[in-house]
Amino acid sequence: MNEVVGSIKEIMIDVPSGRVAYAMLSVGGFLGMGERLFAIPWESLVLDEDRKCFILDVDKNRLEKAPGFDKSNWPDMAETSWGPRVRKYWTGSGEHEAKAGRHYDGATAATAKGEI
Repeated sequence: MNEVVGSIKEIMIDVPSGRVAYAMLSVGGFLGMGERLFAIPWESLVLDEDRKCFILDVDKNRLEKAPGFDKSNWPDMAETSWGPRVRKYWTGSGEHEAKAGRHYDGATAATAKGEI
């Protein structure tokens, strides 16, 4: 929908692979109060080099229902079920594989819209 929904506040590194596993998306709040954080698997984000931002291609309803948390109450990310549960919500796959984000450019945008 081309809406700004939040900003990436942190990134989480998968230590064994040394790759980015999640981006912590901050949504809502005012002056840092009332904001919610969402762990977004890195492969769910698309880099738009032209606009210098990441794109998360989900509808607003899905974001509103997403498993999130308060910045002062982070979940135990070392718990073995946490990562697969979050990854499955965003990607449909419970498998953990940290990948680099995709790039979004004019050619990708045209293809995504069904235009060439």
